[in-house]
Amino acid sequence: MFTVLRIPRRDGIVYEPRDGSKFAELGVEILFKTTAEQSAGGLSFFEYKAPALFAGPPAHYHKKLHEGFYCLEGTLGLEMDGRAVELRAGAYAFVPPYVMHSFWNPTSAPVRFLCVMNPGGMERYFRELAEMVRAEAAWPPADMRRVIELGEKHDTFFAPVT
Repeated sequence: MFTVLRIPRRDGIVYEPRDGSKFAELGVEILFKTTAEQSAGGLSFFEYKAPALFAGPPAHYHKKLHEGFYCLEGTLGLEMDGRAVELRAGAYAFVPPYVMHSFWNPTSAPVRFLCVMNPGGMERYFRELAEMVRAEAAWPPADMRRVIELGEKHDTFFAPVT
């Protein structure tokens, strides 16, 4: 006896250059091109634009998430397990789970890069972070506990502050 699997039909997606769901807070613009909802949880894919001298997120790691960075324009600073590199247009870096990393813009010009994450879902983190940023009087907040909890909810674990 054979079992017939019914796979729901999914339509492909085509976005024009500035299309996608958008996150814009703290000078950062993110255009989500593929979300977990669109890829059955498989990946998140987005274009990230950071302003000049953007400090980036604190050092962090993921337990499940694989992350790829592909620089399109400008220079992206990236630190992985204590090793700093600069990615220029056309350069790529892959960050597997449990590798402590951070990124930033070391220059006086914006940087634009693509980021792919497997599994998907990081867009949920950015949506919740945007709500948190809008609710705070100043950023970063004096009490970072909610930010740390949000990160952990989305497989992002920050380095302890010493």
